[in-house]
Amino acid sequence: MDIARSESHLGFRTARTEVYTRLIEGPYPNYEQVLPKSHDKECVADRGELTAAIKRMAIIASDQTHRVRLSFGPEKLALAVQTPDLGEAEDELPIAYEGAPIEIGFNAQYLLEVLRYLGSDEVKVSLSAPERPATFEPVGGDQDYVCLVMPLRLME
Repeated sequence: MDIARSESHLGFRTARTEVYTRLIEGPYPNYEQVLPKSHDKECVADRGELTAAIKRMAIIASDQTHRVRLSFGPEKLALAVQTPDLGEAEDELPIAYEGAPIEIGFNAQYLLEVLRYLGSDEVKVSLSAPERPATFEPVGGDQDYVCLVMPLRLME
């Protein structure tokens, strides 16, 4: 692989592919400003079980939004999806949960991407409100790895 750098660009070249990108000018954005400082609801779930449940919901979810409803409560997470053309589906899985019950919507495809790269057997989901972002972190893994996921508005 060949790597080339100029003052404003960076390039990578292999026998089959060339990739060029413009370098960012100025300081790197402060990502910590968008991470919620505190959450009053926290869930720990088995990553494999959660991934499998979301995959089942994604089959029925809308092609436009991929919206899935997650209802967090004592000892269980209920997942639901409803699409006029394809029908509806529901699933439940056991979780450890602290906080008041909450219903929140997410894009199933985004959740699957997050869960794929967490690299631990369990995942911690931290929430505060249905319209506020949630964080997903590995349990017992890389403590510096945090994924921020924006929710989708739920239709009643």
